[in-house]
Amino acid sequence: MDYYDIWFNLKDSHKDTEFCAALEAYMAYMVAEGKIEGYRLRRRRLGFGPAALGEFNITIETHGLAQLDEAFNRAAPQSAEAEALGRAVYAQVKDMVTGLSRDFPDPAEDLAQSDEEDAASAPGKKKRAASAKGRPEGMPPRRKKRKRWQGAP
Repeated sequence: MDYYDIWFNLKDSHKDTEFCAALEAYMAYMVAEGKIEGYRLRRRRLGFGPAALGEFNITIETHGLAQLDEAFNRAAPQSAEAEALGRAVYAQVKDMVTGLSRDFPDPAEDLAQSDEEDAASAPGKKKRAASAKGRPEGMPPRRKKRKRWQGAP
C-alpha cells in the first residue's frame, strides 16, 4: 500500500467544517472512480507538531504508484464534476507540503527476497527451507536499526 500525505493549513480556519464537507465529496468521488482506496483527514491536536507541516493532514491510500498516477490524472481537470469538486477543496488550502510513503516491509520486498533465495538454491547449492516469516530456518530474526541521538542541533 502506498500513502500520499498532504499537510496544509486552511486559508480560513473558521470554515473547517465546510472544508471537511468539500473534501468528503471529492474523496468519495475518487473512491467511487477507483482512483484511490481510501483517505484519512487528521488535524493537529493542541498545537503539537512541526509548524512547517501545517495544521491538517490528509493521507490518501492507493495500491501502488500506478493507481496514484491515475488519481493525479483524474484530479487534473478532465470533467466538469471532478473540476468542481477539486476546486472546492484546493481553493481553501494554503502552505501545502506533500510526501509519499509505503508499508514497510512491503510485499514487493518479500518477493525480491524470495527471488534471491531461489537464485541461491540453484543447482549445486544447498537449498534452505524458509520459515513462516520468509527467513531461512536457522537464521536469527532481523534486528531493527536504532538511530543514535546526535545531540542538540
